Amino acid sequence: MEEYIRILTDQIRCKKAKDLVGTEIRAHIEDQALNYREQGLEKEQALEAAVKDMGDPVEVGISMDRIHRPHIAWGMVLLMAVIAMLSVMIHRSIGMANEELGTDYVVSQIAGTVIGLLAMILVCRLDYSVIAKYAKEIALFFLAVFVYTSLFHVVEINGGYRYIRLAWIIIPRTPFIYLYMPVYGALLYRYHGTGYKGIIKSVLWMLIPVYACMSISRLWLAMLMTGGLLFLLVMAIGMDWFQIKHKKAVIALFLAGAVIFPVLALCFLYFTGNMATYQMARIQSFISKDQSDFNYIGRVLAEYWGNSRIVGNSTSEFADTLPLFYQDYIVTFLAANYGILAAVQAALLMLALIIGIFYISLKQKNQLGKIMGSGCGMVFLLLSFTNFMENIGMLPVTSTHLPFFSSGGTYMVIYCILMGIVLSIYRYKSILPGGFKNYNRKRKHKLKISLSIEKQG
Repeated sequence: MEEYIRILTDQIRCKKAKDLVGTEIRAHIEDQALNYREQGLEKEQALEAAVKDMGDPVEVGISMDRIHRPHIAWGMVLLMAVIAMLSVMIHRSIGMANEELGTDYVVSQIAGTVIGLLAMILVCRLDYSVIAKYAKEIALFFLAVFVYTSLFHVVEINGGYRYIRLAWIIIPRTPFIYLYMPVYGALLYRYHGTGYKGIIKSVLWMLIPVYACMSISRLWLAMLMTGGLLFLLVMAIGMDWFQIKHKKAVIALFLAGAVIFPVLALCFLYFTGNMATYQMARIQSFISKDQSDFNYIGRVLAEYWGNSRIVGNSTSEFADTLPLFYQDYIVTFLAANYGILAAVQAALLMLALIIGIFYISLKQKNQLGKIMGSGCGMVFLLLSFTNFMENIGMLPVTSTHLPFFSSGGTYMVIYCILMGIVLSIYRYKSILPGGFKNYNRKRKHKLKISLSIEKQG
């Protein structure tokens, strides 16, 4: 049997797939040998007959090589190429038409896009399961970085402390928070079979991104991240990862908390005066629809949408009336300068991307790939939804970002890294096993002891 498996696996080019295929073939042979034993054959004869039934090892190995090999999600790669190209074209037109931005703005956008696509390719080729192996260390490092950058290297821009200085480069801290979502999925994976204790620990790991958001005064982002992390936790509980009783009751509790907790938190901050003055004013103006200065942007957005054509330019004064229109209000910019159809096309491209991410993730046999891919999908879903809702006046004015379309080289790189993780999940779908791998050393040691006791028994 071992000689047969050696010859068979020698035909497989992907090194990572060799162990998976070897284990798979060994299980088939042993099952067939057990059937022959039940028919009355001796152990050696049963094993020999089972090996012969498998066929020629070279032919089987070649067929296995076709199945267990890296795959490329060409559809998603093509979609990313289209989105990246459109993004560059949009921001090139913005930079060329605006003297304050100029060629430096265009060059930075192109550089961010190129670096981001290279990062996506690099991450795609890496084994995403390594994240699960070091998930706790990565999460703690994430916390340490935000604590350190909150104390040192912080740069104030327009009254906000959301930037840090690295040598001569100033970069925003906000996009790095998005990387925590797939890492949290890897943390949930590690708590498989730990019961309610694992659920409690999973809830505590949510505090890290909440602290990171609050350290840069991003209350809205803290609520979004909490909602996304709760979705992943509910998903893990629903797949019975924690192996608990009353699973449905726990899911209902978390779903209720996802809706009720943000409302209670907002009410508490609002009525106790712990919310910033401008944040309270924005909420008041949005609810009352008054004509105060805090509702100025909301009125301007409504005016542009009302005057926008289906196709074609309807205004040339967009840059003069909306601050940072190339970030928060890129959707309204598209509608006002290229027509409502252009904004609809951007929405459809993002919708196709998000659907593709969840399709790849939820079709995975590998449990780790399923949860990490869903985490990446939640980032794009939440950011896209809030940005579109803000642009059409359905949410209070705040700082939002439309992935890939809004400006920002660092943002582009982070989004591409998330897409790289999704493509890596697809790449290794036929190479990594579908079950759970135990990365907990203590649990692994206990498992070895219990197995040895069973064998002795």
